[in-house]
Amino acid sequence: MNRLHHINRFELLSKRARGNLKAALVIIAAYLFLCPAIPAKGTDKIVLYFDPGEYHLSRTERHKILDLGKYQPNEKWRLVVEGYSDDQGDPKKNLELSRLRAMEVKNEIVAVLEIDPVDVFTLGHGETLPEDGKDSTSVRALNRRVEITLLSVSSWQMLDKYQSTDPNLPEIDHLFDKADQQAKKDDWAGARGSLEKAAGLGGKQYSRWHSIQGIIGFYTGMGPAKMKSFFRTAIILDPDNVNAREYLARLEAGEKFANGNITPHHGRTIDDPIRVDINSQAHDYLRLFGVQPQSLIQLDHLYMYAWDCKSPENETTRYYFKKAAGAEVLD
Repeated sequence: MNRLHHINRFELLSKRARGNLKAALVIIAAYLFLCPAIPAKGTDKIVLYFDPGEYHLSRTERHKILDLGKYQPNEKWRLVVEGYSDDQGDPKKNLELSRLRAMEVKNEIVAVLEIDPVDVFTLGHGETLPEDGKDSTSVRALNRRVEITLLSVSSWQMLDKYQSTDPNLPEIDHLFDKADQQAKKDDWAGARGSLEKAAGLGGKQYSRWHSIQGIIGFYTGMGPAKMKSFFRTAIILDPDNVNAREYLARLEAGEKFANGNITPHHGRTIDDPIRVDINSQAHDYLRLFGVQPQSLIQLDHLYMYAWDCKSPENETTRYYFKKAAGAEVLD
């Protein structure tokens, strides 16, 4: 059976699977097996490995992404990133972990190769496609992986068609909106209930599920480590999730103040500014310092600004901040 025959069978099966996301993903996986991508350095794919339960890349594995430099996406090819896990633990959590691994690698590819995120498609398979059926420590290590392959544009268009065909997505979005509104009214139990319903429909694969969970935790006494986990996961799934980035920055501001790394004595001169990742973080520091911001001072320096504040003793104090490049000042 030749490659062309495989492609024709793929197109026929794809038509039958239209509207069925699960069937489509199975067919996509079959296509990648039957019609392998252009080899990278003599192999069918680039494979990155992970520690148990982890989705962050080690330095060694991160360097492998540089091998993709000569195979950057172009008018003929796109990148497909597939995440996997071993069979230890809950299968549902392993599926989520495999998706996080794929998204982590995608984000690294986009950053290192400076390519458009839409040119990188991600899939998570969980523990369903092991490298080897044998149950051993060494085999499980092989299954904790992400595979990067290249796909032709014609097949990519088929992938792109199915990327947004989650039949539950409208209801999931509705539940996210409902949870947002409930949280704004301090109806924490209601918000958690909405998120639980969304999770039952597959909502955990979306960034908003994690950011809303973290925001609920921020106001209800959740531990910092757990909140950070929610916000970081949200950012991995959607690097543009502003809420997740803002609340993560607020958490870090509180920790730096509590640990004594940032005190009211910092930021008092232009030579000793307080660095902020998101500019609303400055308000958190000022609140922790016990001062009331009065007026924003724009400085000639591109990434610096200052706040004139009133102390409890009604004295005027100026604090200098250095913002992240490209961030907007939020007053």
